[in-house]
Amino acid sequence: MAETSFAQSVLQATPNEGPWETYKISPASRTVYPTKVYSTEGVTEDAENLVGNTDTVTYLKGQGAAITLDFGFNTCGFFSVEFGDDSDEGQSVHLAFAESNYFIDKDNADRSMDFIIEDKTIEVPVSKGVYVCPFAQQRGAFKYMTISTRKPGKVSLKKVSTKMNNMPSLGDNLRNYKGYFYSSDDFANTIWYAGAYTVQLSIIPTDTGRRMDIVSPATGWSNDVQCGFGPEVLVDGARRDRTIWSGDRGISQLTEFLSFNSESSIDSTNWILAHQTPEGRFPYACEPINRYNSDTYHLWTLKCIHSTVYYNSGSLSWLKRVWPRYTLAIEMIWKQVDETGTLKIKGPLDWGRDVLVGHSTPCNCLLYMALADGAELAVLLGDKEHAEEYATKANSLKEAINSYLWDEEEGLFMDDDVSNIHSHDGNALSLFYKVATEEKLERISKNLTKRWTKYGALAPEMQHAISPFIGSLELMSHTLVGHPERSYELFRTMWGYIWNAPYGVKSSLIEGYNGDGTCKYPFIGYDPAYISHCHPWASGPTIWLSNQIVGVNFLGNEHKEWSFAPEGVFAENSVEFAQTGFVSKSSGYITAGWKKHTSSLVQLVIKAPVGTSGVIGVPVKSDSKIFEITLDGKTVAAGKISENGRHYLVENIDSGDHVVIAKYD
Repeated sequence: MAETSFAQSVLQATPNEGPWETYKISPASRTVYPTKVYSTEGVTEDAENLVGNTDTVTYLKGQGAAITLDFGFNTCGFFSVEFGDDSDEGQSVHLAFAESNYFIDKDNADRSMDFIIEDKTIEVPVSKGVYVCPFAQQRGAFKYMTISTRKPGKVSLKKVSTKMNNMPSLGDNLRNYKGYFYSSDDFANTIWYAGAYTVQLSIIPTDTGRRMDIVSPATGWSNDVQCGFGPEVLVDGARRDRTIWSGDRGISQLTEFLSFNSESSIDSTNWILAHQTPEGRFPYACEPINRYNSDTYHLWTLKCIHSTVYYNSGSLSWLKRVWPRYTLAIEMIWKQVDETGTLKIKGPLDWGRDVLVGHSTPCNCLLYMALADGAELAVLLGDKEHAEEYATKANSLKEAINSYLWDEEEGLFMDDDVSNIHSHDGNALSLFYKVATEEKLERISKNLTKRWTKYGALAPEMQHAISPFIGSLELMSHTLVGHPERSYELFRTMWGYIWNAPYGVKSSLIEGYNGDGTCKYPFIGYDPAYISHCHPWASGPTIWLSNQIVGVNFLGNEHKEWSFAPEGVFAENSVEFAQTGFVSKSSGYITAGWKKHTSSLVQLVIKAPVGTSGVIGVPVKSDSKIFEITLDGKTVAAGKISENGRHYLVENIDSGDHVVIAKYD
């Protein structure tokens, strides 16, 4: 039977064995080779011989000869060139790199350092044997390598490769995931794994951060400074900035949990905490950038602490050690709350949008989040005083935000009390953290959709550019407030464009782009070649698909409880089936999935780890009533089923294998 077949596909699923393996972008070997010749220039001979791991010879002849090689996906690490035996005397080649085909330039690699430093090329004298780049010149992320000549003569080449050094904790097997996703939708599968790979490429060895010396050379790049504790950390981007930014981790930390759940997230949080000032302020960007003056990123750091406890660790001993840092950070930032009942900005820097001013909605939403999270953490520690204080302050702040910063006519929150902008981030955050009161949620969700274009969701606070970071928050927010059909539309439109854009790398996900779809930011003096094409803050769909569409989540810091409540099963453009699995350090591996066998029969399947219990939420179908729910072949009595408006809840389910069949009339 079809029900039996699907149940087995979920119950027997492991992250590294199944049809989902074909969607993994991570290579089977850390040593990778070009997959094709993208272009040639000048006089070349047998350029195709550089494709793959071969020992045949390619020639560059004369000044200005060039070959651009395509590795097939965004890669990283230590690149090498093996020369042939018959080059002319005194020859050299120049190497340049690019993530996107838009920035292929034999004379200049795409920017990885800053706007006043050009990466240019690396000149490599021809010699017998293999050239391997110096440690500092390892390349953070690139898909294309261009090899060119500058003077007359002949250069003989045998082989080009790169040794990937990202995520060293995986040893030689970069395909050793701890989570998986699979569905009936090829595009959904593709983007889930693109999000996971974007994170993996951005987990870097801690001695390979981007150098940010006060005095730097005018050209070149250096990835050779300490950027964290432990062997590896999750940074904001593989090529740039190769630094821990707390705001980015509002998305990337959870994506990392679902796909790898390594120690990198805990070590990254510890690195941020180590940079707290005596007054209590956390950094905007950690060392090696080492920059402060951001109220929002100060507050995002507190989300990192909460996420570390609830996803990566569960350790109360760790929380006890860092709790004084949390309370000091709240004490410092609360002093900025004035007679309006809301926070007034002192640290204006943010995620790349226009600087914050006045009483900022996005910042106040993050303060509400930090207070609500803090109250929850205080309860875990038995700190009744802070639990009550933070809960009281969160409630008063929420009331003030809804009265002082709400624009009734527009049906959206203002960006602040100074400008006339209704920001993307402020309104997305008001949904995501349920800052908006119940009667406002529907209006905000609907009004945000009016800003969508064929390229994605516009951010007026960023001169109408498109941010996959804030777009990720909006994507999940529509589902949170009961509109998964809107999430599906945004997902297929925005990430569809990201994946298929003419400048896309079709392996990792872009940092952002202009509102007209072009690969640039609308800021004066911003070089488009600086845009990162591997930025984990764009990986929101990975979270959305696992935690909302499949709908499986661990609850509590010890992960002894779980919830399996799929969203959007009957939504327009929904998938026909979806399944996912991931690992908790505390409880172990969980896998779950659902399938619509017919319009009136839905199957839900879960394998829950030993020692856990949970609730299964059967989706409500708006045009039908539930006829029967069976659990493991037995009808569930009506008196044991409750309803919350979106799901019929079957509670107190023990660990092990469970199959639910829901029949609708």
